[in-house]
Amino acid sequence: MADYPIFHELDDDPIAIAYMYTQPKWKHTSFPWGGFGNTGRALLGPISDWEDHPGLLKTAEGLTDEHRSKARQIRDYYCNKLMLAALKDHKMSQFRQDLWTFLQRDDNQYSTEELGMIKRLPLFYAEDQFLEKIRVDYNNTPRNKAKDNPGGEYLTLTYIGSFEKRTRLTFSKMRNCVSYWFHDEDDRLFNIILEEYNPFRDIWSNIIQEGPIDINCIGPVRENYRSVIDLHYLDSGNWILESR
Repeated sequence: MADYPIFHELDDDPIAIAYMYTQPKWKHTSFPWGGFGNTGRALLGPISDWEDHPGLLKTAEGLTDEHRSKARQIRDYYCNKLMLAALKDHKMSQFRQDLWTFLQRDDNQYSTEELGMIKRLPLFYAEDQFLEKIRVDYNNTPRNKAKDNPGGEYLTLTYIGSFEKRTRLTFSKMRNCVSYWFHDEDDRLFNIILEEYNPFRDIWSNIIQEGPIDINCIGPVRENYRSVIDLHYLDSGNWILESR
């Protein structure tokens, strides 16, 4: 029996609860899924010692129909996306296989192993929606320049929008970051990622929203391509913000 996952059931969709905790009112409060199970192993569960106290909290205070509706949109979006990928014979990653298994149940159950995935799913959805839109709205073609250019480029960038994500910066551990997206004078996309808790984030946000910015790319401007969504974009690991 140890090889089989143990499922817990909530009164509400776990994706709805996860989505609620991405919203400004809730995002800096403690996520309700935390504690230790009766094995002593840390869990990301909605209560502590679930097996010993099955009647405790099975939803989240403040959950609304708007959160439940968004959860249904997220479910439908990924069900359709994964089904389309399967029809196109795209090999699914382990994450996508696990997500497909979870979505196919289409109920309020989850296993402990799925909680990390569920918690991140609303952020993945926001990222996918954003990138799919800008792929259509802007110049989605490669620049046809050498990928390993020496640097020294000056670019004028206009802010489009941003989303939150967890990622690695250079050789760091996974961190909470904000992915900022711009377009250059040829309407090609440019991406800058900064840590979410950067002490200068408010200053940066004000600067990029006031109008175009000029950057000096000391390092190479890299050309990137996300084949899954057919997205071409640029970035640089070493740049300086120029004064205007």
